[in-house]
Amino acid sequence: MRTVTCKTCVNMRSGRIKACPICEDEGRRIGRTATRVTAVVLLCVAAFWSQVATDTPLLRAASANATSSASVWSKGTSGSAAVACEEQLSCWGNLHHDAAVLACRAEMTRQGGEHLQWVPGYASQNFDAYAWHPGAPLAIAYSGDGARVAEPDGGLRLVSYTCGFDPLTRGVIALRID
Repeated sequence: MRTVTCKTCVNMRSGRIKACPICEDEGRRIGRTATRVTAVVLLCVAAFWSQVATDTPLLRAASANATSSASVWSKGTSGSAAVACEEQLSCWGNLHHDAAVLACRAEMTRQGGEHLQWVPGYASQNFDAYAWHPGAPLAIAYSGDGARVAEPDGGLRLVSYTCGFDPLTRGVIALRID
């Protein structure tokens, strides 16, 4: 006969008895089902964040027979809706915002080095305005003022910046820090 130790009162009891005769604790442990559910949830969260970070599954290049040869759209969007999104700044800017924030922040950090400090807060708030960028077709200029630059006297100066982002190449095409 198997004996088990109660996790509450440390009393030894038979493995056939469900509850401890002393403290009446059933000593329920996390079973295999709960462990599997936890593992599945963690995998789903990891997959979601990897998609958000790379932004690859959300976008795909247009096929040769699409209405616009340079269009990029989210999964499930028809060709006509993709063209309509390309023509509307708010749609196009929102669609590529997360990828632009990642690329622009990385480039600003690389160029600014130790002299650049990001104002605490959410990264997406650091690039809260956008407009069409003249540098490339369908390029967007994201702007913000969520960074500080170290001055020679040791102080910090709040700066505004504009980052030109090309969604088709997924790269920074221009960066201006004022």
